[in-house]
This record gives sequence, C-alpha cells and structure tokens, in this order.
Amino acid sequence: HQSGIENVVAVSGTALTPDQLDILKRYGNKIKFFFDMDGAGQTAARRSTELALGKEITTSIVAITSGKDAADAAKENPEILRD
Repeated sequence: HQSGIENVVAVSGTALTPDQLDILKRYGNKIKFFFDMDGAGQTAARRSTELALGKEITTSIVAITSGKDAADAAKENPEILRD
C-alpha cells in the first residue's frame, strides 16, 4: 500500500486459510500472491494458490528478482512493485 498499490491484504505470516479466501472472494475472483522470495515464502505461495484454485479463484504469483521481499523492494524502488 505504501508503494501506491490499492486493494491489498496482508497475510499473517504464511497462514492463509480457506475461510479468509471465502471472505476475499466476496470482493473479487482474482488474487495475485506476493510472498517473500525465500523457501518458506515460496512454499506458502504454492499452498495458497492451491487453496485459492480449489475455491475457483483465479490466481497468479508475483515474483521480483531484486531483494527478498516486498518491503525491501518498496524501500529500494517502489516502481518495481507497481510494475
């Protein structure tokens, strides 16, 4: 949100739940996941995508090549997140 991206929700750690997806689905049927680029983040992205697809939510995973996570990218170059 600090980089000018609206309609965002932070997942508490890596614990996205089916109930949370039900709530999010009320607002739209497309989700872009953007987890940390480390192993735990990538595992969470894969798990979250599988849960969302099971609820017929269109998903994509956003990845950046610089920095470990969105906070790093926002500090270094917020345009990377907007792109």
